[in-house]
Amino acid sequence: MPPAIPKRFRPIADVAYVTGRPKRTIRNWAADGRIERMEHPRTGAVLVDLVAAERLSEQTGRRNRAPAHAA
Repeated sequence: MPPAIPKRFRPIADVAYVTGRPKRTIRNWAADGRIERMEHPRTGAVLVDLVAAERLSEQTGRRNRAPAHAA
């Protein structure tokens, strides 16, 4: 029987939706070790700590990027 997955670990897309951050940002935070990550034992999908990501999102500033069409 595979180990239980803590409820705070969610797919990257879910964490991105809840935090309002791009999926790429969440992936980078996990790759840099800023938030904990694990793989789903059956599917191999990457899961990240939603609680840690939300805290980090509140502490980390956001870029004020110009829209792509404004060049």
